[in-house]
Amino acid sequence: MFVLIQNGAVIKPYDTAAQFLRDHPDVELADDTTLADLEEFGVLEVAEVPPPAIGEGQTLDLDTPLLVDGIPQQNWIVHDWLEMTGDGLYARVVDGAVVAWPYTTAMLRADFPKSWPVTDPIMLMDGEHDVVAVAPIEPPAVTAGQIAELASPVLVNGEWTQAWTVRDQTAQELAALVPQVVSMRQARLALLAAGSLAAVDAAIAALPSPQKEAAQIEWEYATEVQRDSALIASLAPALGMDDAAIDALFVAAAAIA
Repeated sequence: MFVLIQNGAVIKPYDTAAQFLRDHPDVELADDTTLADLEEFGVLEVAEVPPPAIGEGQTLDLDTPLLVDGIPQQNWIVHDWLEMTGDGLYARVVDGAVVAWPYTTAMLRADFPKSWPVTDPIMLMDGEHDVVAVAPIEPPAVTAGQIAELASPVLVNGEWTQAWTVRDQTAQELAALVPQVVSMRQARLALLAAGSLAAVDAAIAALPSPQKEAAQIEWEYATEVQRDSALIASLAPALGMDDAAIDALFVAAAAIA
């Protein structure tokens, strides 16, 4: 194999002298001229370099020759094959920027509509279609009222790695964590632990009729307590509990086995 060198750069490869003549019609050459005779025009033979050893799941490819001390040499590239499965973590990275995350096999087929196999996995050559594997990491520890969310992957020591952010939960998210129903047994035990059980009878007795009688029946015979029930709405003010305190009481009650 021969290549044309101009201004210290590899321009293009040539297999025959006829190819060179088509690109340079102003050059006159003898009929028996070969590529080896064109050194004065910057055409040099590419020196062979032994291919590197490869591991399982790798293949070799020849890239544009490298100039070493002015001599073009074979440039071997080792390709890793990416087995893209439905349960793996992947991103699409273009020019060092994450443009899609997480990236799925369905998204790959949509972005590059070709004859992909219908079933997973999809085999991709190293960096093909800008798809990279993302190494998973455990989410960070969070405190009460916080949540860990997936962030865009980051490059760590040459490897794209999963990243997390921690934020405070919204009021809606916190409300969704509050159990809406607990058993009456759990409710009584939670009130006992909070030091409010003894005040319930007095709170019920202070209610006007017929709310008092309805609350008494609920308190004595109900098997469960709903967060948005009339009983809770009636007793909470008398027990000195606001919405946050009631929510905390239901969370504590639900945790009782």
